[in-house]
Amino acid sequence: MRRPRRRYIAQVELSLRPKTVNHIDQPLREFGSWLDHNRPGVISCAGLNRSNIEGYKSWIRARHGRYTGKPLNRVSIKNRLINLHCFVDRVTEWGYPNPPQGPLIFTGDLPIIDKPLPRFLDDAAATKVMRTSRADRTHSLAGSWNCWPAPGSVKVSCSRSPSTRSSKSARPTGFGSQSASCPTTATSPCTRS
Repeated sequence: MRRPRRRYIAQVELSLRPKTVNHIDQPLREFGSWLDHNRPGVISCAGLNRSNIEGYKSWIRARHGRYTGKPLNRVSIKNRLINLHCFVDRVTEWGYPNPPQGPLIFTGDLPIIDKPLPRFLDDAAATKVMRTSRADRTHSLAGSWNCWPAPGSVKVSCSRSPSTRSSKSARPTGFGSQSASCPTTATSPCTRS
């Protein structure tokens, strides 16, 4: 396993930054070390099979971080498996001797990463936008401007009446340079530039 790993890393070094190469090489070394201790009969990539990958996955899931002493987080586990997956695929695609006999790592092997929703407004600004929105919807008169936050963005939509909605961009107060397309009769968060 050392010879194909070194050859692969030499090729990766030609196109990636040294720190990235180190992040690729470290999990491959770790996998090689794990094989030496747990599967000593595997001496080439051709000897790899699905049970080796499953054993390694179980091992890294139970492993603790070097600096934190806590179990590895999902991102670290996913990155290690992706680097191993790329190595195994490239060894096969690039025609290295003794490649694995089939795909070993699948998308379902990668842990799902929790992605928090993006936040465009701080809590105070979001509260102000929502209060203004509710007040405008409740107390709007025919012909007056009505503004409400567009879902998932910093834009505020304004309309002349509840039946006519035209989207106009605006930034809520508290965001550096203020600019808005809403008229002067609109209440906050629509401000004049």
